[in-house]
Amino acid sequence: MDYNEWRQTIIQILQNCFSQLNQRNEQNEINLNKYLNEPSTIKWIIQLLNEMNNEFIETQLSIILRRKISKEWNCFNEEQQMFIIETIFPLICIKDNLIVKNQLIEVVKLLYSKQYYQHQINWLFQNKNKYEVSILFILKSLFKLYQFTPQTNTYSLFNLFIEFNNDFINSLYVNSMTQQYILSILCSVTYLQINTSIEPLLKQWLMNILNILNSPIITIKTLYYCFRFINHIMGGYEYYQFQKEFPDFIINQMNSLIQFGCSILQKNSSNRICFEILYFFTKAVKIDCSYNFMLNNCSFLLSSILPLLCFNDEDLTIFKSDEILFLQREDDRKYGAVDAYSSSNKFFTQFCSYNKSVQIVVSELLKFINDKSFKGKEGCCVVFHFINGSIQNKYKESLEIISNNVIKPLLFSNNPIQLYYGVLLFEDYYSKQLIRYSNKEELFKNNECKLFLTRLFELIHFPSLIISQHIISALQFIIKILPLNDIEILYNRIIQLLQYPSYQVINSLLSIYLHYPQFKSSSSIVVNKLSLFSLELCSLHQGFLMEPNPNLDLISDILTLLYSTLEALEKFLIYCTDLSSVLSLIESILTKYMSLLSDISEQILSLIKLTLKLTNQSHHLSLIIQKFLFENPLDLSILLLPSIGFICQYSTTNLDSHLLLRYIQNSLQGYYNDDFLLTSITFTLKQLFISSVIHSSQILPTILALIPQCDDYLAHCLKTTIFVSIIFQPQNTLDLFDSLNSFQVLINMLKHYSTLKNDFYTTKILVLTLITLIDTPSPLDQASLLQLLIPFLQSLYFYRNTYSQAVISISEEDDDNESPQCEEEPLPMLIDLNDNVILSQLIQKLLSNDAPILQTLTSEQMIFLKRILHL
Repeated sequence: MDYNEWRQTIIQILQNCFSQLNQRNEQNEINLNKYLNEPSTIKWIIQLLNEMNNEFIETQLSIILRRKISKEWNCFNEEQQMFIIETIFPLICIKDNLIVKNQLIEVVKLLYSKQYYQHQINWLFQNKNKYEVSILFILKSLFKLYQFTPQTNTYSLFNLFIEFNNDFINSLYVNSMTQQYILSILCSVTYLQINTSIEPLLKQWLMNILNILNSPIITIKTLYYCFRFINHIMGGYEYYQFQKEFPDFIINQMNSLIQFGCSILQKNSSNRICFEILYFFTKAVKIDCSYNFMLNNCSFLLSSILPLLCFNDEDLTIFKSDEILFLQREDDRKYGAVDAYSSSNKFFTQFCSYNKSVQIVVSELLKFINDKSFKGKEGCCVVFHFINGSIQNKYKESLEIISNNVIKPLLFSNNPIQLYYGVLLFEDYYSKQLIRYSNKEELFKNNECKLFLTRLFELIHFPSLIISQHIISALQFIIKILPLNDIEILYNRIIQLLQYPSYQVINSLLSIYLHYPQFKSSSSIVVNKLSLFSLELCSLHQGFLMEPNPNLDLISDILTLLYSTLEALEKFLIYCTDLSSVLSLIESILTKYMSLLSDISEQILSLIKLTLKLTNQSHHLSLIIQKFLFENPLDLSILLLPSIGFICQYSTTNLDSHLLLRYIQNSLQGYYNDDFLLTSITFTLKQLFISSVIHSSQILPTILALIPQCDDYLAHCLKTTIFVSIIFQPQNTLDLFDSLNSFQVLINMLKHYSTLKNDFYTTKILVLTLITLIDTPSPLDQASLLQLLIPFLQSLYFYRNTYSQAVISISEEDDDNESPQCEEEPLPMLIDLNDNVILSQLIQKLLSNDAPILQTLTSEQMIFLKRILHL
């Protein structure tokens, strides 16, 4: 097929797709895929993109091109790769469609993340005047790509910036688009550090930034980049050095910028701009003149920030209609989202780290709270929340005023928002103070405490999940001294709150179980509720995932909630005798919600392990898990393979040795080079050896063939698997080595470990392996094995008798010669084996038979053996 025929066909298929946009046509997809597999497809797509002006078709072509290059880059020959590299920049430059440009720039990021192509960068600057906006668009993306590792490229990012500095400045005032692109480049250049090579240019750029900020018309994005650049400069120097390098800026501009920033905040700009401005304020606190300016203008500063911290319409809707989402957002803010809330928190924490500013801020906040016309009162509560630590450490005399004028009126309000802030501030200012009371009599002697606690127990019945969560969090430290009737109220409310099992709720429930054991009898209710809620979340996750345009943020929130629910369930299993709901949950996930396993496999494995330990359900679980393993794709089912190892510890009656052997062989062949999955395979295989479900001779040839293909860590996992097979299936394993004529391979493995510093677990495996080899008839030289054994015994003795010193001495030595640390779970059966008893039996046997190999030991070695064995 020639290009013209291909071109006509592709255009026709894409036009058909457009005409049937709302219908999925499988035939169109089949036809499209067929014509996209032509040898010259990449060249033809780029050629067609150059020719096309149809918005839909060129958009589809750009998406196809990005996907093909992303998936098949390593399959292209050198000529194809060079063609893409040489044509991608010109193609971006001639296209006006922003979607097409963005798809193509993703291709650029992929190419330049692999290699830096200097010749093509030169082309950009040679053609800058011809395609100025498009080339700045490309450069913006490249500088952003390289901002994390600016010095790793052949041609330094800093040098590139310096060389074309004047070009960038000249383009700065062309139009708003070029201005944004250049400012973005500027922020990328200064992102990680202030490189000495660009220091001379910074004052010049800072003056240009100030000129832009003083211009009558300025776009939102430009404003964002200007403050971001200033923050990068301030963050790139130590404060004393910054003041030394930019004295004119500090004296003449800082206070004006703070004032300008406040005026921007009053316009309720975007979260990103608020974040950068408040971050600038935080940096400015450490500069004396700026700090004093903020103190003197604290009222203006607060009036600009406080309204940003109030509930907006979206917050109010979520507070009233989706309480779980509201609580999740609260948790997210603790991790510092890019918004006005988190940046305000950092600013006020920094600003109020000084005694003088705490006093002034508290005074101003109290004025705003009492000003009926002020609309940012919620913001005052939020700031009291931010600075509660500073107030309690630096301004304790204000606590009574805050309690009477802020916390008490809020707690006794009927407005849900005010109640929320009242409970939140009580938690901040009182919860940890309550710890000092040793009993309930002492607690209730304090009239204020009694008043507040009485009110909290009234509010705990308030139909608000959010308020109840914070009440429980506030009371968690005094559970052990509360009256029993209060505990019953608290317990019943906690049970209702298990639909959002926060850490505070879980810790409070565990604390009740600890101090009031009579409540443990109802733990099955807790387990059932958590199991059912987990199932609901699984169903929701799957439902939202199958929608045509799934809401990824919502799916992520559901997954986060599912994590915490499963972790909570794990904590309460030990108190429950009836685990039928947990078994039902495990079975449902393995049959209906398998797509979740890639995210929650660790939690499910923990539940399986605990369920096996606490019940006699190994029979039922083994059938469910084997069905899951054998009927699903390997890349999914292997995530739960360790559960077979757990089952082996309790019963092997229902394990299908034939199918498990085939499964393990396929797993080894497919994942022998995957660190995480190989440890799952070797852990399970070791358990299968220990339980004799699989005979070592059936699988060891595969392992021996794979070891040379693995790195040290992966080879270590496989070698220790061989050693375990020797310990638990000695004759079977040695017969195999004999038939393969591979005893020397085994000896070389053991000798290699004798040159390494091995951890305790590996050393114990080596000791047990060598004891077994000495005690099992084989062609191996027993005297040599005994000589190999002694140093490992000495290491094991060293670990057991001077463990702390051993850890210190090992950590202080050069670790180049350490054996790899295996991340697989230790085998309980191996841990429980008493190597001293096994060794003692061997030595007694050798002594009674007057074995010649004992004569090969030196007197020191014999004394050592007798000492550790108490002979």
